[in-house]
Amino acid sequence: MSLNKSLKNMGFRKNLKKGEVIFRENDPSDCAYIVGVGAIEICKKTPRGQKVLKVLGDNEIFGEMGLIDGLPRSATARARQDSVVYILTSLEQNLNVLTPAEFVFLENRKPDGVYNHETRKKLYGIIETLERGKRNRSREEKKLYRIFRDANFGILLDKNSRTREKIIHSGKVQILAKFEGEIIAQAVLIEKTASVAATIAAEVVMCKGKVFGEIWATYKLKIAKDAKVKGYVHTPNFIIEQGAVFDGRCSMPNIKRPGPLHRLKEVFRKTG
Repeated sequence: MSLNKSLKNMGFRKNLKKGEVIFRENDPSDCAYIVGVGAIEICKKTPRGQKVLKVLGDNEIFGEMGLIDGLPRSATARARQDSVVYILTSLEQNLNVLTPAEFVFLENRKPDGVYNHETRKKLYGIIETLERGKRNRSREEKKLYRIFRDANFGILLDKNSRTREKIIHSGKVQILAKFEGEIIAQAVLIEKTASVAATIAAEVVMCKGKVFGEIWATYKLKIAKDAKVKGYVHTPNFIIEQGAVFDGRCSMPNIKRPGPLHRLKEVFRKTG
């Protein structure tokens, strides 16, 4: 049984459809919730109808005031979109090492997902907490640790990332903004919003934005429609969609399989 199904069966996790009500104004207050994924709107009755007071997102807690003051619910909570929430009081009783917020934050990620620096730092910190607490981990924490102990989170370079650096990573690198430097990775995805001046070495490179420099793709390079690449390209499989622009030199060796990371490093040293 997967961790998600286990949590759901034990009452920790609740999947909601858009518009589904979690609790209504004046209902008894018997638990609090934390948003896992999606958006929850808090509404209150007015003479003119329901008024949305606020909208809550990932990792935000709601419904806790009723537990503090013992009064009925002061507002209605419903899903603004398809969402997942966790019953906080039930979850707390089954955690020995992590806080509910830490558990939910990690559980709603993927071991091979792509995240920015701050998120990756937080995720690896939670995994380290689970490692240190191995003697005290609860059943649910053990399941979570088994899923994420070998996680290799990809690197997301967004507008808040450093714009110039050298990156060596055994997983994925996704670029959303301006970047200058060098990248060695298993796969590199350059999005439409990206502007890159770099030397890139990877098994697979997918370009949707602008690149100036060198691309060494040991398996495949694809330049999507409206993308622009200027410089030198070295790859055995070169795909250029209609509407894409390539201005430069191209070398296409006869390589049947992508090279491992250490081979990419060798290629990179030769180019540098």
